[in-house]
Amino acid sequence: MSVVTTALPFLVLGVVAVFLFGISWVALLGGVVLAVLSLVIAPLLLVPPSPLAKYLAHPDTARPANAVLNLTSAALIELARLGVVLFLNAQLRDAAWLGLGAHIPIMVIAVGTFGMVAFLGSSLPTQEDARPRGAASYLRESFGYGRNILVDAVLTLLLVWSPWLAFVTVPAGAVWHALLDSKRPR
Repeated sequence: MSVVTTALPFLVLGVVAVFLFGISWVALLGGVVLAVLSLVIAPLLLVPPSPLAKYLAHPDTARPANAVLNLTSAALIELARLGVVLFLNAQLRDAAWLGLGAHIPIMVIAVGTFGMVAFLGSSLPTQEDARPRGAASYLRESFGYGRNILVDAVLTLLLVWSPWLAFVTVPAGAVWHALLDSKRPR
């Protein structure tokens, strides 16, 4: 993922959130905690005695087991979002910062990778068939990444508005994140 597609939507939505809501450092940190939890939950579901790990190893059952893993981890991530919202006693202005904070680690990794490639660019092997991408491709990826940030902010906003909406946001967020996980290259 390029730095443009990662950092641009985050910066644009961050400036809009600062202008509309002010900044909430606690909610931003809560979003980072949520991002770390989302990175840890899926590997924890695959600890060695897990039946999912056994099913993922066989080609016949790998695809359904992967779908179950994606839905289970996404539902647990949404429950973690509910826990963070309740723990912080988040207000409406905090929802945008929780949604943005959940994407900070991805942005930091992309910017760090970009810096590393720029620094070590001459020593890295190049691909023969790599074609330059146009501005439309970068713009399409930016809008897709910005859409993901907005979805996280809206799901958080619904939970802030009423924690009882978890009956709607947990299944909707689980399906959304499971679809995103299924489209990622392996």
